[in-house]
Amino acid sequence: MKTLNIRLVGFSVLHILGAICIPLLIFLLTSCIHKEEEKADDGPEVSANDIQSAFDKAANKKTLANSKKGDWVLIESTQQIFTEPPQFSGLLSKQIYSMTQNSNIYDLEILKRVYDISQSPPVVSNESIEKCQVYTDGSDHSCRYSPMRVSQKAAGPDLSKANYSQFSSTHQLQPRGNSTSYHNLIVSQSAIRPPKLVSDKASCGGVPNCLLNITTIQFDETTYVDGERTRYRHEMDFSGDAPFLAIVLRHCIKWNYKTENRYLPAELCDRAVNFEYGL
Repeated sequence: MKTLNIRLVGFSVLHILGAICIPLLIFLLTSCIHKEEEKADDGPEVSANDIQSAFDKAANKKTLANSKKGDWVLIESTQQIFTEPPQFSGLLSKQIYSMTQNSNIYDLEILKRVYDISQSPPVVSNESIEKCQVYTDGSDHSCRYSPMRVSQKAAGPDLSKANYSQFSSTHQLQPRGNSTSYHNLIVSQSAIRPPKLVSDKASCGGVPNCLLNITTIQFDETTYVDGERTRYRHEMDFSGDAPFLAIVLRHCIKWNYKTENRYLPAELCDRAVNFEYGL
């Protein structure tokens, strides 16, 4: 009986261990597989330098030094959440207000105007001057804002909570979050007509053959903020044929916007809807 009991006890222990260990082993294996799948879901990883190089190539060697006095662009912002139609959320213009050369340096003033879109037609609600110095070969530049000249109290939507990744006038990538990685870089070329407000002008607003050569850059940006993962899809249209201030004709960002209890697909877009070449 003792032998039988020992064998039964041994069988019971093995049975219990199997009951515990096998599911645990399956859980660990599936967890690893799940993590590998999650990692694979991000797609091929690229560096920030890879994306920056794509920006530089898309600009076709055009820099702020290639600007002309009078270059002007009007940028329209829209935002869209879930299945609602896009909402007009902002209007901004930039103009090369002055440009003088001192030895191998250009001194520029860029006039920026923010419009109050609650009025029809929109009126200027805020003005500022950005003063820049740039080497004539475009190798480097620095800019600073002068005190604002306020026409009236600034109006317009508050996008401070939109997690909108910003790109400077030289298209430098600005990572955000505690950990940022980039994936799925795609670059393609095409030729399109300029924005309607440009093409409707005499001689197509000075655009040769009324066509702009476009480089479209797409990539994903994955960030972790306080341990929470967010994935942003960037789509950008560059054209070295446009004035430098309008060189990014379109920049859209798509992501899942977190509400109180769910995530909704969202999109923010900036589009150059009008521009003029300076003299």
